This record gives sequence, structure tokens and C-alpha cells, in this order.
Amino acid sequence: MSYATFLLLTATLFVRPAEIVAALKDAPLYLCLMLICLAANAPRMARQFSPASLHRHPVSACVMGMLLSVAISHLAHGLISDARAALQEFGKPVVYFLLLLCVVNSQRRLTHFLKWLLLCIVVVAALALLQFHGVIDVPALKELQQHDGFSATGEALQVRRLRSTGIFNDPNDLSMILLLGMAICGAGWSKALGSRWPRVLWLPPMAVCGYALMLTKSRGGFIAMLVGLTVLLTSRYGWRKTLPLAALLFPLLLVLFAGRMTRISADEDTGQARIQLWSDGLEMFRESPLFGIGFGTYQDHAGLVAHNSYVHCFTELGVLGGTMFFGALAIPMLRLRRLGERKVEILDPRLRALRPFFLAMLSAFAASMITLTRCYVEPTYLVIGLSAAFLDLAATRRPLPPLRFNYALVSRLATASMGTLVVAYAFVRVFARWN
Repeated sequence: MSYATFLLLTATLFVRPAEIVAALKDAPLYLCLMLICLAANAPRMARQFSPASLHRHPVSACVMGMLLSVAISHLAHGLISDARAALQEFGKPVVYFLLLLCVVNSQRRLTHFLKWLLLCIVVVAALALLQFHGVIDVPALKELQQHDGFSATGEALQVRRLRSTGIFNDPNDLSMILLLGMAICGAGWSKALGSRWPRVLWLPPMAVCGYALMLTKSRGGFIAMLVGLTVLLTSRYGWRKTLPLAALLFPLLLVLFAGRMTRISADEDTGQARIQLWSDGLEMFRESPLFGIGFGTYQDHAGLVAHNSYVHCFTELGVLGGTMFFGALAIPMLRLRRLGERKVEILDPRLRALRPFFLAMLSAFAASMITLTRCYVEPTYLVIGLSAAFLDLAATRRPLPPLRFNYALVSRLATASMGTLVVAYAFVRVFARWN
């Protein structure tokens, strides 16, 4: 019952019924499903909050540290009501993350949940494609018309960008979840999901996700795809085999996705706008480095969000919150990488085959965070939660040294994350154009 309810809860994240059928109201449905899951998993949830559990599970500790930072970012400025509202808003993805760890607690459930995710992603993509090609008419799914430069005659050009329902109503958000779907299809094709389906049955959903990705025209999505594909190939085949494969595959991808997605330059209007937003964020961080300017206030100060999750998080939540967000992504990435070392072997053959795909998914999301502000939304914590669940299940023949959430780990994370900020600051200084 608990697992089935969690599957429905996940489905409501992807498809908002009220946006498809105007007579439906889906907000109470989402809250009701979450409350049912919470009631069914209350004892397990309570154990996750214990100091001993957080000490043993650094990814969960980082997510909880972010939640604490969200409150402190307003309390430090004496804004108690804002802190309460911020906790309510960010509490939803945190609760979803914790529920995922409670419910997806076996190899069988993990592989089944990935298939369920793929179904939800394909439904989201199919609805968007039907709207894009005029088969259905749902106003909430209407494509985004965006300025795309000028023609040789000086005429303004427009580009149609695919988007879908709810939190995927932005083409960039949609592109990231489509990459997740493509990774799951790849895992199914390689038999890592253990399905008895013929391999050819994984090609249609892969084609739907790939075609929809092309229509999003998302540059961040294209960069994330290249990063994820590179990580997947190197993790499975090593650098020696990956280099000739990449020499053949990457030029083909540049041809297939030619257009807005492959025109990536710091000198274009959108590129410069984002770099200048990063610069604004770094200046605000210097003014309030300890506790940040306050959760959800970046747009109030700069006019837009940062379009860089790392800069955005450090600016709004200060050093603690920024370090915790960095750690929630970096820790599972490093552990997944170490699980692929020759001296370490995952005992379960299915989990062993899945590891490169999890590493690729998480790496793609981490790369997308450089150009997108998605540090507070459920899809990000869905991917982090799946990675954490995988790490809990992946028993090895020769155990890895345990990683504990302690002062030493936080210090290393702070050093690495601040190094990321230094790189961002240097990048802004070199490429920002203010005239």
C-alpha cells in the first residue's frame, strides 16, 4: 500500500491533472498522497532524523542541512514568518526525498521504480509532443515562443520550444527529465533492469525522449547530455575505448541537434545575461556570506534567478547552505565512481550493471545546475534520492571505507565548494561584458 501510494505521488509530480482536465483539482491529491505516505512510513522517517542515522548517511545529512539553512537564511535577518513559509515550500522536496529512501529499499523496488519513472516521463513527453504537433489543444502545454536572433535581412527570428505540464512547463526542466528517461532506456537496453522484454521495445521510448529533447532547444540540456554520455561511456568502457567512440558519436550529435542547442557562446545575449546574473549573485554573496540574503529572494534583488544553482544556493543560503547543496551532489557522485574501481565489486550483478547509468544521470544533473536554478525542486532530489538509495543497496565484496558526516567531511566539502565559487568568479571576470 505504501509503495503504491508513493508511485501515485511520483506520478502527480510529472502530470498535473488540473492542467489537462480543467474540472480536476490536483493540489489536494498531491497533499493527500504525501500525507498517506508519511503516515505509513512514520517510524522509518523518524529513524532517518536520528543523529546516528544522519552520521552514517551523509547525503541525507546534507539535504537536512539545506533545510536548516533555509530557515536560518531568514531567521538571521529577523524574518520569522518568511522562515516559516520557506520551510513549508522547501519541505516538500525534502519530504519526498526522505520518503523515497524509506520506500525504495530493495533492488527489486529500485528497478521497478525506474520503469515507473520512465512511464511517467514518456507520458509527459507524449502530451507535449501531441500539443506541439496540433493533435490536442491544452493551453497549459502550449509551446514557448522565444526570440532567437535576427535573419540576414534584420528580421527577428522566433523559435518554438517544447514544454509540458507542471514543473516541466519550462523547456530546460523538461530537457533534464528527458535525459533521465533516456538513461533509463539505456539501462533497459543493456539488460541492467533485468526485464524479459526484447531489447527492441526500449527503442520507442528512447526515440520519444530523444525527439522531445531536440524540440526543447535547451542548451543546458544539450551540455548535460554530452556530460552524461561521456561519464557513461568512460564508466563502462574506460577512456581508451571512449575516445574513438566519442570521436564518432559527438559529431553526429552536433548534426542531429544543430541549431539553437549547439550555438553555445558567452557573447550571445542569453549567455551574457546569465553571466551577469552570476556576477550579481557573487556580489550579493560577498555582502552576506554566512547566512545568505534569504531563501527565495535572489529574484527580488537581481530581477531574475541566478541560472546557476551553485551561485544561487550560496547567495541565498550562505556558506552552510551552499556547501550542503554541493555535498548532496558531490558525495553520491564520488561514491558511485569509487564503486567502479577494480578492487571493489558490487555483489548484485544487476546493481553492478546499473551503476554507470546512475553515475551518468547524477553527473548530467550536476552539469545542468551550472546553467539552471533547480536547487529547490523535486526532480533534483528525486535523482539525488535514487543515487542515495542505490548506495544503500550496493553491498560490495570488499567494503569501501565508510563515509561519515563529520567535521572533516564538511570541511572538505566547504573547501571544494568554495573552490567552485572561485572558478565561477574568475569565469565572470573574464567573460562578462557590461557595455
